Amino acid sequence: MTAPTDFPIPSDIEGFWMWDKMHCPKPQTTLTQDIFNSAISAGFTAGMEEFACPAGVVYRNLNTYAYMALVPQDLGDETIEQRVERYKGTLHEVLPKMGSLWTDEYLPSILPALESSMTRDYTALSDQQLIATLEQMNQEFTARYEVHGKINFVIASASIFVDFYNEIMDPEDATEAYEALQGFPTLSLDAGKALWALGRIVNKSSELSQLFERHEPVQLQVELAGSEIGRIFLQAFREYLEEWGWRSEAFELADPSWREDPTVPLNAIQGYMRLDDSEDPENKYQAAIKRREELLTSARAALAGQTEQLATFNALYAQAEPFATIT
Repeated sequence: MTAPTDFPIPSDIEGFWMWDKMHCPKPQTTLTQDIFNSAISAGFTAGMEEFACPAGVVYRNLNTYAYMALVPQDLGDETIEQRVERYKGTLHEVLPKMGSLWTDEYLPSILPALESSMTRDYTALSDQQLIATLEQMNQEFTARYEVHGKINFVIASASIFVDFYNEIMDPEDATEAYEALQGFPTLSLDAGKALWALGRIVNKSSELSQLFERHEPVQLQVELAGSEIGRIFLQAFREYLEEWGWRSEAFELADPSWREDPTVPLNAIQGYMRLDDSEDPENKYQAAIKRREELLTSARAALAGQTEQLATFNALYAQAEPFATIT
């Protein structure tokens, strides 16, 4: 009899496979297995192959959980040594341009499909049109992961800078160099600030505060609709969801988005409303900027008399600077 703790491993599994619990922390539905796992495998691998990376990515569902592995690419007529040299040369050429590639090429290439998917009237499509649309969106989904497979190499830029920083500065905290790469505007920061602003609206209104204190998130929309100030807040909240509510809590296609089930952001607002203004994410953002500037000033001052090392530091930092914004 199989014990409940057993995790059967398929007989055809070879090599090292890692559970992707960051993106897929819970069992996958069959739909997600079919669409997400194949798209991320094909997209990531295509992006990595464009940069001559000798490995690709494969996602596979094992006992309902998503696992990933790095697998060798087909080298064709190349030896592994030749491929590695071409890979290094490609990164040497591409990494300094990663920021501009993202803003000028990669991001513009994926935005039209995203906009179309958010504004399309699916109720007006016939069954055949829905099938064709699904196939098209799956291709677009894969293309976005091809971009993801390429921009992931900015992590290498960050790692190269961190290694150099640690070598020349010898900080007590080995993660200090990553603080020098923080304090840049990101979409996640913007979404957080917008949600905080809604929490401040509740915090400053005794009527709204009472509603949020008395009711669970699942009931709040109904309760808010019963008063004038509640309806005004709901309008602002729906505008937030229209901008930022296209997310869910994991890479699971069966999960409703925040727009469909807003209990998650409403619960966050319940937490934010109880905090004082000192917890404003803008304060933490400004603190990150200050810390980054202090570290860079200190490092450059330490290298002021070492022309070559200072030039290397500046070049590696410029290469790694898009790390926080892109990832």
